[in-house]
Amino acid sequence: CLGGWSCPGDDARGKLAALKLPEVEMMEVKLPGYIKRKLVTQVPRPFPPAESLKLAQVPPGFELSLFAAEPDIINPIYIAWDERGRAFVVETIDYPNNLQAGNVGNDPQRHRADVPVVTSPAITALPADGFRDMLFRNAPSDALQGKLAGQMAADTVETVSVVYVDNAYGLGLAENFKTSFEAAGGRVIALAPVEEAPGQSYAAELRSALSAERPDALAAYTYPDHARVYLREAIELYNYRNFMFADGTKSPELVRAIGGRNLEGLMGTAPGAVDSSGRARFLLQYTERYGAPPAQPFIENSYDAMALVGLAAFRARSNGEEVTGTTIRDNLRAVANPPGVPVGPGQFQRAFDLISRGQDINYEGAAGAQDFDANGDVQTPIEVWQVSGG
Repeated sequence: CLGGWSCPGDDARGKLAALKLPEVEMMEVKLPGYIKRKLVTQVPRPFPPAESLKLAQVPPGFELSLFAAEPDIINPIYIAWDERGRAFVVETIDYPNNLQAGNVGNDPQRHRADVPVVTSPAITALPADGFRDMLFRNAPSDALQGKLAGQMAADTVETVSVVYVDNAYGLGLAENFKTSFEAAGGRVIALAPVEEAPGQSYAAELRSALSAERPDALAAYTYPDHARVYLREAIELYNYRNFMFADGTKSPELVRAIGGRNLEGLMGTAPGAVDSSGRARFLLQYTERYGAPPAQPFIENSYDAMALVGLAAFRARSNGEEVTGTTIRDNLRAVANPPGVPVGPGQFQRAFDLISRGQDINYEGAAGAQDFDANGDVQTPIEVWQVSGG
C-alpha cells in the first residue's frame, strides 16, 4: 500500500499477474549524458519486441500488433503513411551516440513495401482484422478497377503486356486486369513486375513486355517514379507509345516528364466520384482553398473517410458512449448507410443537429455514396480519364 490509500485487492493482483509483464533489468553501459552532463553507466535492458508490446498503453477499444522490429528497423523516431498506403520510417542509427567520419550521417529513411495499400483486394478479408469488423475502406478495391480496365481494353485491343509494381497494389491490379481482359477475349502477353524501389533502368522488363511479341498496348500499373523511366525507355528504345494507365500513374508530373505530345489521348482508370450537389460543394470549397480542383486520386475519398469517422464519433458520444475504436465501428454504418436523412460535404452542423435529436443520417460523400457492405467496403465508382492538352 502507498500511504494507506492505494491497496489493490486480490482480483486486481490476479489481473496484473495474468498480464505477465516483463521485469525491468538494468545493464552496464557507457553513454554520454546530455541532460546532466555526466556519463550514463546504467540503462534498462531492452525488451524483446513481443515483451515490450505488453507495456504499451492504448485507449479502450484499441489494440496494438507487431509489424516490424529490429533488425528490420533500428531506433525509429517517426512514422508516416503516404497516399498509396506505404509506411515511411525515420531511423536514428547514429544519434545520439555515434559520430561518423567526416560528419556524414548514417540515418536512413525507409519505406515498408509490404504494407497492404488501400486499394488492394486483400484488404476485403485481411487476416489481421480477424473478422472483428474493425477494417473499413471507402476507396474501391483494385478487383473492381482491374475488372473495368480489362473490359475497356478488350473493346479496343487484342493483346496487352503489363508492367506492374511488385506489391499488393500492383499485383492485385495486374491479376484482376488479366482475368477480366482474357475473359473478354483478349490475351496478356507478359506480366513484368518491378521492385517498389524505383530503378535507373527497366530495359529487362521492357524486353519481356515488348520484344518477344509486340502488344497492342502496354499497361503501366506502377507509380510515377517507375513510369517516368520505363515509359521514356519504351519510347526511345522501342518507338512504342500506346500506353494504358491506372490510378498509380495518374500524375500531371508524369505527363510533364514524358511530354504531353507523347501521351496525348491515352487513357486510364482511377477511383472516381459521382456528380452530385455534395461533390459540387466539395470541389468549390477545395478550389477556393487550394486554387485548383484536386488532380490526384483519393482526395475525395480521404475527405469522406475523415467525415465519416467524425460523424460516427459524434453519434457515439450523443448516445452516451465513450468514443473508442469499437464505438466508432458500431456507429459507422448508422451514419453512412441508408435509411437516414441525406447529408453531404459541408453540412456537418445539420448532421450534428439531426444526430442530437436521435435521427439517423445517410452521409452522401464527395466521392459518392458511402454505403459500407458486410466487409466494410464501399462500391465506389471508377472513372475513365484521358491525357488531353499536354
